[in-house]
Amino acid sequence: MNINNYDLILDTPFFYQHKLSILLNPSQVTVRSDISLLMEGKWVTAIPLCMADVLNKQLENLQKQLRVEAQDLFKSASETALPLMRAVNHTIPLIDKKA
Repeated sequence: MNINNYDLILDTPFFYQHKLSILLNPSQVTVRSDISLLMEGKWVTAIPLCMADVLNKQLENLQKQLRVEAQDLFKSASETALPLMRAVNHTIPLIDKKA
């Protein structure tokens, strides 16, 4: 399935957990639960997110590493070859159609 042109993809568990309903004519989206409801039932299997725990433990180190590696991307304006900032760089005159 090509999903390149979709702004948002909602799956069935999201619909269930937030009691979501969508009407097409008239267009309407109703969210009846702002709290994610627990998924229960004989067909529901919980998959623990063990990797999330590992990532949380390493997150601070990963953030520090990213800051070091991307430091050259975040320079101040004075450190670049860009022209100097001016109080007013340009103006765009507006045309009043009523005049």
